[in-house]
Amino acid sequence: MPHLRRGVLKTVANCSHLVPMECPPVMAQSLREFLGGLELVPEEYRAFIASERVSPRTREVLEQRMLGPVEVSGVLTDEQAATLRAMLARVVPQEERAIDLAGYVTARLASGKGDGWRFAVLPEDCEAYREGLDGLAAKGFVGLDPDGQDEVLREIAAEKDSAAARWFEEVRGDAVSAYMSHPATLARIGYSGIGVGGAETNYKGFVTIGPNEREDWEPLAAGERAG
Repeated sequence: MPHLRRGVLKTVANCSHLVPMECPPVMAQSLREFLGGLELVPEEYRAFIASERVSPRTREVLEQRMLGPVEVSGVLTDEQAATLRAMLARVVPQEERAIDLAGYVTARLASGKGDGWRFAVLPEDCEAYREGLDGLAAKGFVGLDPDGQDEVLREIAAEKDSAAARWFEEVRGDAVSAYMSHPATLARIGYSGIGVGGAETNYKGFVTIGPNEREDWEPLAAGERAG
């Protein structure tokens, strides 16, 4: 398991080692659930990422993001992790097949990498997150309904220049950054800015640059694909 980036350990009750033969419905459903989690990015956009228009380094970064966040331990307690997940679900509401924003934020905290600065009223990022999440947990955040959770977050944001408000500002930035930089979001909005080549590829660039004009190779946004 430690060597499988997207590995999932699942125990099937009342079954021995021949799961496909002994419990085929369970096996089939498990496969559907697992594969469904890998299909956040449409096939046509994955093909765009793999094309010669995208530089090798950009492609590598996006492919790593498609694999999902690196699992880490010891950064947050179970309660803090649950609170983070509940909070980010309100900061960036998503559909059922959602990007694991909490996983990306936690992995970023574990890496110790940030954007190079922080508000003077805040400690280093990990400690700021722990303190902020503990404060939310003390308010019973996870157990509140969505409206109640939103009200708690609005109250924090309204505490101008306080450590809690500054921390929540950082949280919003981290959440939106993780959401917007994911290939699933890039595919959803039909973002083509990655298709300019790079130092190790032949420069492709754009030719048609007028308003509302698209070149044949540019991907379509989700609504355009559907309609």
